[in-house]
Amino acid sequence: MSIKIQDHYRPYTQLPGTSVMLPSSSWYITAYPTRFELKSIDPSSASASVCIELVNVGPVRGFTVMQNLDRGWVRISGHSEKGYLSYRILASGHEVILFMERCPNEGVTFKWNNTIETLKRKEECIFPITYPSFNHHCPEKIHFGCHKAQNWPLLKNRLTLAEVLPLYFEIGKNMTPSLVEPGGTMMLLYKCLNLVEEKNRVMIGAAILDLFRASFDGIFVPRLEDHDYLGLIDSAPDETFSSIALLSEGAAMIRSLFIQLVEDTLYLLPCLPVELHAGRFCKIQASNSLSLDIEWSKKMLRRVALHCHEDQTIRLKLPPDTQSFRISPHRSKQQGKKHLATEPLVLSKGQSYLLDRFQK
Repeated sequence: MSIKIQDHYRPYTQLPGTSVMLPSSSWYITAYPTRFELKSIDPSSASASVCIELVNVGPVRGFTVMQNLDRGWVRISGHSEKGYLSYRILASGHEVILFMERCPNEGVTFKWNNTIETLKRKEECIFPITYPSFNHHCPEKIHFGCHKAQNWPLLKNRLTLAEVLPLYFEIGKNMTPSLVEPGGTMMLLYKCLNLVEEKNRVMIGAAILDLFRASFDGIFVPRLEDHDYLGLIDSAPDETFSSIALLSEGAAMIRSLFIQLVEDTLYLLPCLPVELHAGRFCKIQASNSLSLDIEWSKKMLRRVALHCHEDQTIRLKLPPDTQSFRISPHRSKQQGKKHLATEPLVLSKGQSYLLDRFQK
């Protein structure tokens, strides 16, 4: 009965010098074929940086840097004169770990500060960091039926909500919540939050794309100042503020497009952008006592799977004009029953329910 998403979120680029956010951390990587730089976006540790060079690897062909949002690491790969090499970088606790996946038999030598170290296959090197990574793991996932290659330059040129929103939500959902301060690109996030509150389904899509265009360098490295000078903001940012809220609160804003819980009322698709005709949102943690999966097509709910962990009564606030639906207990011989959208739902602990046949 569960509604699932099988797709992976792995944006990549082959452009040297692209900055890539390291998942679940405040650190980002600027990658080149024979070196990479590790820096922090947090104002308190912005001066901390490490430059790591690959020694004597020669020209590198097929250079690729990929941000694996499913597993929480960044992979850098390419073909050197001595053979294929790939290594991943991930944040864990107070450490950034460099793990060698594949390399020539003699290994690859890395140099930083006054340190030189050679890593062979499946060996790793640890860089201590002052600002820890985020240990929060959110299982929620969204998808809108787009299966195009996640080549970052092409994705940015296409600039569609169906491609941008799942990746934006995936990188931001595990970040520590932060205050949205006025000024700079934060004003575009403020605009989006106001449109969600007004339930403006027509304008919210374009506003989110403007936020995406102005607020990120490379692959989701947040910035308070619009370095592309798109003319979307007119207030200078305060450099003491952290830009991490563009990720954490941006993901929370995206989540609120599809689900909101106010006391005992569960709002489904309260501000669905007009551009998103179909999609799925899975493993939603509405509260400690209720989780759910939702699927919609032609801008109308198709299936909702409710998983109840405590006895409770809830009310559903469905998209406009939805009058009724069928509710069926999971693994029960009872036939599904028609339920009016205005009536409360009485749910039993440990029971799952399927809601379908939504009617106008």
